[in-house]
Amino acid sequence: MMMFVAALQIQDLEDEDSQWGGSSKGRSYTARNREIMDQRLKTLYFTDPCKYEPNIFRRRYRMQPWVFDRIMSDVANYDPYFVQRRDATGRVGLSNEQKLTCAMRQLTYVVTADFFDDYIDIAKSTAIEILEHFTIAIWNVYHEHYLRRPTPADLRRLLDKAVERGFPGMIGSLDCSLNDINVLGQSPLFNDVSCSETPHVSYEVQNRHYGQCYYLVDGIYPKWAGFVQAIKNPRTLQTKHFTRMQEAYRKDVERAFGIFQARWAIIRGPARGWSTENLQFIMMTCIILHNMIVEDEHDEDACS
Repeated sequence: MMMFVAALQIQDLEDEDSQWGGSSKGRSYTARNREIMDQRLKTLYFTDPCKYEPNIFRRRYRMQPWVFDRIMSDVANYDPYFVQRRDATGRVGLSNEQKLTCAMRQLTYVVTADFFDDYIDIAKSTAIEILEHFTIAIWNVYHEHYLRRPTPADLRRLLDKAVERGFPGMIGSLDCSLNDINVLGQSPLFNDVSCSETPHVSYEVQNRHYGQCYYLVDGIYPKWAGFVQAIKNPRTLQTKHFTRMQEAYRKDVERAFGIFQARWAIIRGPARGWSTENLQFIMMTCIILHNMIVEDEHDEDACS
């Protein structure tokens, strides 16, 4: 009887310990050479000189080295998770270069989290954790700047481009395959158009004055003043020309989204089990990083 009671007490203690984590039966320890893999990674991309030239870095990381360095510094200042530390045994943890490389490769390539076990000795669970921390950090650090509304200078540039293409007052185009009506109904863009709060401009078409911007859309969108649709079944040369040019300009948004998907392969395929919140952070991170790259390369073009 006493042995039976003692056995129950031991079982209770084991159950209590299991609530606080610790080792689990059946789990094995995998030795990882993260220091060696870190040195190898830095030799390839981050030392001076390194094995690969900046153009190779740009292709594989989707951005120039200086943009990557800026992001690495900013996310480390925001989230201590990205500050390299030592564990309880005094061993150095993963470096920032390893963590950000892990996050960026998940965003840019169609690879599973298991891939990083072979590539830079990062376990699957750690790779997923890194991506979660990275996307949250990118959102909190950059969203106010890179997801802001267009400035007057941005708007002027858009209007000038539209005039060159024969559409004065046009500030964008929408496509139903990429902008579902139900999604658009919840967006600030929809509110702006329905409330006639689009930016005010001044232009003339056939001696008639107009003072409101508009978007080019296809026939599925409502017939509002802020939406200009192609002419259904055009008959005259003028209406045929207008419809052809309108449809050609609308193709720009499809091409832009095609470039976006090519750069960030993670958004091309099905979701891999993350929560809805994590999926939102992933998409917003891709958009923010895309805007950062466009801004950097636009500045380069302006200086050249």
